Amino acid sequence: MYRYYLIAGTTAIGKSNLSSKLLSLGMAVSDLDLVRDIVSGVQPDNKILSKSFFEVSLDEYLSQCEAMKHAINGMINGIVKNKQHVVILGAHMIPGNENPQSTKEWRKILMIMSDEQLHWQQFCMRAKTDKRAITKDPTQLEKHFKKTREYQEFLLSKAKTHGWHIVDNNGDALDCVAKLLAL
Repeated sequence: MYRYYLIAGTTAIGKSNLSSKLLSLGMAVSDLDLVRDIVSGVQPDNKILSKSFFEVSLDEYLSQCEAMKHAINGMINGIVKNKQHVVILGAHMIPGNENPQSTKEWRKILMIMSDEQLHWQQFCMRAKTDKRAITKDPTQLEKHFKKTREYQEFLLSKAKTHGWHIVDNNGDALDCVAKLLAL
């Protein structure tokens, strides 16, 4: 039996680290950041898609997710036909936005980082190394981090409402893989 995973979560919670571990297990991984880049190239008039996660309000973030929904559902339908172990992960997936008919056999997971201090450390590290990060100014970073934590709470409430599994990243990618495979 093939295993399919949808993994949503905000920025700097370890999705990229998790994806590299899953790749090493032979799973195909689709990162929605790359899909968003492709979709924004196909829809050049949709300026909201080209904005960084750090730049958008909650309403703009929801608009980004809505613009991505068709591409995500198309990927889901194509993947099931290919019969392979697959993970789709990214920040632009809102629990409950997926097509329930297409995702019956999928494990739906919201990855969070409840330890705010650990999340802050990851967030700052990501800002130093990620070319998409719009600022390295500590005051701006704090503002963006606060918004990211608010988005995490929003996604958490959606995940609970729609019956998604919650995986809390404690900073250990192997532990996250074990939690994921146990679902």
